[in-house]
Amino acid sequence: MLKFRRILTIGAAVMAAGMMVTGVSAAAPSAAPADSGISADSADRVNRVCVQNRPYPRKTLELWKRPAPTYCLPDANNRWGWLNDQREYFYCQKNTDKKVTVGRYWNTWWALTDDDSGNVGTWVNVVYIKGGGNGQPHPDLRRC
Repeated sequence: MLKFRRILTIGAAVMAAGMMVTGVSAAAPSAAPADSGISADSADRVNRVCVQNRPYPRKTLELWKRPAPTYCLPDANNRWGWLNDQREYFYCQKNTDKKVTVGRYWNTWWALTDDDSGNVGTWVNVVYIKGGGNGQPHPDLRRC
C-alpha cells in the first residue's frame, strides 16, 4: 500500500511539472467567442464532465444561431461552454420547465452533446438547432 501511494505521489509530481514546463494549466479558462460579450475572466473551464453515460448514437444537426451556450444541467443557470460550428452532433433530448427564448423562437427541450469548449455531456437548448417548432422536440432526435 505504501509503495502504491509513493507511485501516485511521484506520478502527480511528474504530471504537475510537465504542465508547468509546457505551460498547460488544469484550470485555464477557454476563450469565449469574440462576439459573446463574455470576458476571458468569466469564460468556462475546459474538460469538465457532466453526463458520463451518453447512451445513444450521435446525430449530426445544424445550428441556426451560433455560438450556442452549453450547460451542465438543462436549466440555463450555469453556462459551461459553447457550440461554435454550424454542424454539431447530439445524442438525445429531454423536456424541462426551463424556457429559452432567442428572438421570436423559444423552446423547453434540451439536447445532450459534447461542446466545443472541451466539456463532455453538456446540454444545449433545442432553440439553437435548425428544425422543429416553438415548444416542440426536435424531430430528428430521440428522447433521453
